[in-house]
Amino acid sequence: MDATLIEQVLLNLLDNAAKHSGNSTKIVLKLSSDPENAIFQVIDNGKGISEEDLEYIFEYGESRSKDIPLDSNRGFGIGLPTCRTIIHAHSGEIWIDSEPGKGSSFSFSLPLEEYLTNDFGGE
Repeated sequence: MDATLIEQVLLNLLDNAAKHSGNSTKIVLKLSSDPENAIFQVIDNGKGISEEDLEYIFEYGESRSKDIPLDSNRGFGIGLPTCRTIIHAHSGEIWIDSEPGKGSSFSFSLPLEEYLTNDFGGE
């Protein structure tokens, strides 16, 4: 695993939560696992993302509603499409759950077994 790239994904998700959710937003970074994956979540209680934008959130270009630029690089230098590329390159998945007016949860998973066997000389 390229720890620097995964760190950039986390920083980008945290930056986006802070930037797009409002000044009084509570932001939580949660790490959990299931038998096969490490699961990272950045959860906020901000304004959420419209259903129209969710379909395009990981694509380069403007959102359909024009409320948010999807490939904005004003923060840590990478956007959501680049986050998706990094996570997929690590054999992981990235997704979002959001409800307008209630907040968003950006999550990604990374397979545990691949890193345990490849990085530490296991099986």
